[in-house]
Amino acid sequence: MTKRFALIRLISIPLTIFVFCFAAQAAVDPTDGSYRTSVVDLSVKVPGGMVSWSRNYERNAWQFTPAWAKLKFTLDDLDGSVLRIDRAGDEYEKIASDGSLFRFDARMTI
Repeated sequence: MTKRFALIRLISIPLTIFVFCFAAQAAVDPTDGSYRTSVVDLSVKVPGGMVSWSRNYERNAWQFTPAWAKLKFTLDDLDGSVLRIDRAGDEYEKIASDGSLFRFDARMTI
């Protein structure tokens, strides 16, 4: 009985990892036709739940998290000041004349 239980447990662990490695979701944005998908690469059971490592495909590039994306600056042609900051497709517009405050949404200000 214990050998059979050990064999079942030995088979179920790789099967669980295999199932979680291929969990994915995809969508096409109807406004601009861009393709987005999210893939869970690894999921491990820990005390209290699961820890997952996932990545997203958006704007023709894989990203692990938008917070780690590089900043892209759009400069003003007249004086060379920063007009907008782009991070992972989110554009932050300058709202302060001295260039010290940029806003993406009412909640997101840098």
